[in-house]
Amino acid sequence: MLGHGSADSTSIICVSLALISGFFYAYYILTVAHEDFKEMNSYVLIFYISLFNSVTLFFISSFMGKLDCNFTIQGIMSTILVALIANLFEMVAFKSGLRYISATSAAIISTFEPITSLIIGILIFQEIITLNHIICSLFIIASGIIISFKKRETILS
Repeated sequence: MLGHGSADSTSIICVSLALISGFFYAYYILTVAHEDFKEMNSYVLIFYISLFNSVTLFFISSFMGKLDCNFTIQGIMSTILVALIANLFEMVAFKSGLRYISATSAAIISTFEPITSLIIGILIFQEIITLNHIICSLFIIASGIIISFKKRETILS
């Protein structure tokens, strides 16, 4: 949410990467919500997604010369905890939820994820909320409300 505190820290590359990330996330939601994947075991699907991501990240990091193999026990444990708690749990829960709600509803709900992260950061890590955080949160809430009303209008008409 523009965490650096100034517009100067936002570059075209960052904005481009954010847009590409959003495109691939939308593709992920639509693909996982497809009938072929809906009934697939969540753990199997997540394994293949994680394997693809790991291999891709390995090759890109190697190609760019950014692959660092200096591991510490603390770094390994942190990576395992993030992988299990933040990724595995989230991906399995998200895929399981797609059995009960539509991909559109799941996408709308997931737009609130940055606000959840911000609230947890403030409550647990005593992060300081800035004007940028408030403005971005208001935009996220407004976009969720607008999309919800547009979806409702489409259903009613």
